[in-house]
Amino acid sequence: MRDNHYAVSHFGRLRRGRRGHDQIGLDALNLAGYDTSLFKELIKVDMPTGFRAMSLDDGAALGKEAFESQDWLVHVLEEELLHVIQKAQGLAEEFGRGTALELESDVNEARKFPAPGS
Repeated sequence: MRDNHYAVSHFGRLRRGRRGHDQIGLDALNLAGYDTSLFKELIKVDMPTGFRAMSLDDGAALGKEAFESQDWLVHVLEEELLHVIQKAQGLAEEFGRGTALELESDVNEARKFPAPGS
């Protein structure tokens, strides 16, 4: 069984081993039935205001706004994990008119953790 404990390092990269705010978010996703082992890389980065995260091929880049609260972090991690799942299924390989909107719509339909305050 893989150890999926991550914590923010001094260099902004989330790494296995230590428990923290982000681990609680991953635990919540695991309890909801998600396989967070699909996250191979989680990186904390500076992002423009209004952006919380961006999915990578096998992980996510998380901005400061993703860490505003535990609820926001779980919400953001879920969204990025759902995008990673889409990529693993090959759904994001070819983009045509409306592909991004369709992928976002599918993620929003599949969500178990709504945005705080919604």
